[in-house]
Amino acid sequence: MPQSSPESQARYTKNIVRELSLRRSRDIALKTIYIGGGSPSVLPERTFSSLIDDLGDITGGVTESTVEGNPETLTASFVHTVKRLPGARISLGIQSLDDAVLERIGRQARRADIHRALQLVRDGGINNLSVDFIIGLPGTDDDAVIRDMTSVISDAAPEHISIYMLDLSGRKDLSDRWHDILPDDGETADRYRNAAAFLASAGYRRYELANFAKPGFESKHNQNYWVPGEYIGIGAAAAGYYNGIRYTNAADIKAYNTAIESGVLPPGSSETMDDEKCRTEFIFLSLRTAAGLDVHRYRELFNDDPLKRFAPTLEKYRGCIVLNGNTIALNDNGFLFADEIAAEFMRLL
Repeated sequence: MPQSSPESQARYTKNIVRELSLRRSRDIALKTIYIGGGSPSVLPERTFSSLIDDLGDITGGVTESTVEGNPETLTASFVHTVKRLPGARISLGIQSLDDAVLERIGRQARRADIHRALQLVRDGGINNLSVDFIIGLPGTDDDAVIRDMTSVISDAAPEHISIYMLDLSGRKDLSDRWHDILPDDGETADRYRNAAAFLASAGYRRYELANFAKPGFESKHNQNYWVPGEYIGIGAAAAGYYNGIRYTNAADIKAYNTAIESGVLPPGSSETMDDEKCRTEFIFLSLRTAAGLDVHRYRELFNDDPLKRFAPTLEKYRGCIVLNGNTIALNDNGFLFADEIAAEFMRLL
């Protein structure tokens, strides 16, 4: 969401709904909604409420509506407005409960803000709460994430927890600055392994590399990405995939508004997903999930036998892979090498 004047924000949110109307043909049945990729909770109350009202006409059939929120800007009225959506779900970016760490990584929230936000979500009647943490943050010890998750589970018992590993790709300035206080790759892997074991003991099932949920609370929206399924991306810099075309809107909000208000789709880029691209994406996304790569579906989609095609990699990583004839799935150790194993698969295409 653009952080500018209230008038600019209201104009932009109106155009988001207009773009949805332009992209959505009558035969597309929306099943999930995800409002994020920014900070919806920073919007003025009237603007956010108006956006939810405008979406109301097209939410028939929607069973899950996720809205991201920043702990420091979350309000009771925001939660109340989210509650009006079908299958209301709030996702809070927590990252850490250590104030010094939060300041170091440039987050505005502090521990007190996070606990206040958790209370607001539960007091507001939201019964599907997702929170996320980052493993490997600078200046944290081996038990930091488990301590933080223990505290949040005790406070709010979220239905869904995501744990991401710190990624400083392309940020040499930060990796240089934090060099002496960053855990090495081995330490980060151990922290992930320990966090996954802790969540399993607390009743959260891992259904994707970074995502854990209580039974029945897996994110429907995210699962569609990993199938991979079709989705409509709306807004400046948004990406979507429909009818074999992957597109990305340009990030220029001024150009975006001008195009939508002229009744045309915003400028951007697009590509046709050919067989090779579809196959690569299918492999990469499938191996990130606990369900793994569906052997029968792969054969149907690509007229190829993955058990034969990938036999050398299956043998090389036999300690990381579980085969049952119908799926190729990673075990606990394999999840730590998911990208590496997927790359090995792709080299055999």
